Amino acid sequence: MNKPVIGLVSAHYKEYDRPFKNYTTFVDNYSKRIIQSGGIPIGLVYPDGKFNQESLQLCDGLVFEGGSNIDSYQLNIVNYLIENKIPTLAICLGMQTLVAYEWATQTYGQTIKNISDNFKSEDEKYFLDKKVGHNNLNPFYLSQISKSKHEITIDSKSRLYSLLKKEKLNVPSLHDYSVKNNILKNSKYFKPVAYSPDETIEAIESLDKSHFLIGMQFHPELEDEYQILFDNLIKEAKKNKK
Repeated sequence: MNKPVIGLVSAHYKEYDRPFKNYTTFVDNYSKRIIQSGGIPIGLVYPDGKFNQESLQLCDGLVFEGGSNIDSYQLNIVNYLIENKIPTLAICLGMQTLVAYEWATQTYGQTIKNISDNFKSEDEKYFLDKKVGHNNLNPFYLSQISKSKHEITIDSKSRLYSLLKKEKLNVPSLHDYSVKNNILKNSKYFKPVAYSPDETIEAIESLDKSHFLIGMQFHPELEDEYQILFDNLIKEAKKNKK
């Protein structure tokens, strides 16, 4: 099989005393983009939030989906993808998860065991600010996508700019939080490469230029013009194919 396998990382919802409220959800829009670009999407599940590296070893690339919460197992995944230079797109909560990893290494130390043993969802207040998506559309309907858009400015020296070929974009936005700008000032792993006019960080990239790793606060999976991001994820994943 020549097609690369792309693992989907999504939020885990848990009410342990209610077995049918203990689940992981995957949004079709991400899978559609991966398939359209020539990849095979698979959902990565971690029952009870327990990290398992074996499923990651099946993947040639990763997509972190949006969602509502960050768990320690997701930081284990970030650690794995950084150590192994796995091509990755991280979207909305996905980008925030990258920043969570940065904050956790600054706070709990560099070892993933320290991070896993100490990080909890309640830590989000230390690296996220309450900042509802720019036009506060909740619930979000695709028919209203134009209302969700706002302008961002992309660093012309970034990988994101090299792919999209534009310094200014109007992007679809839906979120309840944004990352605190100070967390990445002395980052070991990531650099901001796009901002909105209110200085919200809208995209980050790996400081390692050989690693295809882009995080976006906005939602590129919602519009065809951003298919090129998934095309390049698949291109990079093919180089990494197992």
